[in-house]
Amino acid sequence: MASEPMAASSKDLTRREFLAAAGGALLAGEVLAAAPAAVEAERVTYHNGTMPIGANLYRPQAEGPHPGLVVIHENRGLTDYIAETARQLAQAGYVALAPNLVSRKLGPDAPGGTDAAMAALRELSTEDALSDLGAALTFLKARPEVRADRLGCVGFCYGGRLSLLLACHQPDLDACVVFYGRPGDALPLIPQLRAPVLAHYGEKDSAIPVAAAKELEETLRRHGKVHEVYIYPGAGHAFHRPGGPNYHPDAARAAWQRTLDWFARYLAA
Repeated sequence: MASEPMAASSKDLTRREFLAAAGGALLAGEVLAAAPAAVEAERVTYHNGTMPIGANLYRPQAEGPHPGLVVIHENRGLTDYIAETARQLAQAGYVALAPNLVSRKLGPDAPGGTDAAMAALRELSTEDALSDLGAALTFLKARPEVRADRLGCVGFCYGGRLSLLLACHQPDLDACVVFYGRPGDALPLIPQLRAPVLAHYGEKDSAIPVAAAKELEETLRRHGKVHEVYIYPGAGHAFHRPGGPNYHPDAARAAWQRTLDWFARYLAA
């Protein structure tokens, strides 16, 4: 494993800009905005076999161990938005690891938000993505500041789909959150799912119809899985991302608070 302090960049979305886009408060709510916990950040490299995978690691400065979370990015790669989201989770008391899934194609330090990153993710097979995310869980378990018996995942868009698939494949996961991820290829695997699932979808999502969200909810219910599925009125795809064309402040705040409550219930208790 190699690690280094994360350096600031003039191209980064600053915390001030992120919070301004979010309406002047952390998406997690007024309490975190008023008194955010101190967080340590590193850029790390973990390995899946001999393959180096880059990631951003955020952890509370408070004495641990803490529950661990894998934060799975959109189809844009590891962007400043995902990094800031992972930082907020660390402020809430979790060790948050955000893997860079373009690492196989472009290298561990390749930036997100580029055409090259999006092309690399289109070429990445689901099997390889899940393998790299499984290695991320192994990396988290080995960290002394992480509770190996309290692990979860959360993903957005492309990463939302992978979050649900990862939970279906990894029995060690204790909680799963999906932000507008396509559920289709996970549905046949729901019987083997163990982790409670929280899923967020937009009523006006042109990429993922409401019918898909309802099918996920029905499948989870039919197989007796612990779940909550929310459909947010007036919200489109990627409604949680500040500054994006579909950012929906009310839906974003509601979904984020429910996410924090979910992890508090199933990981922090």
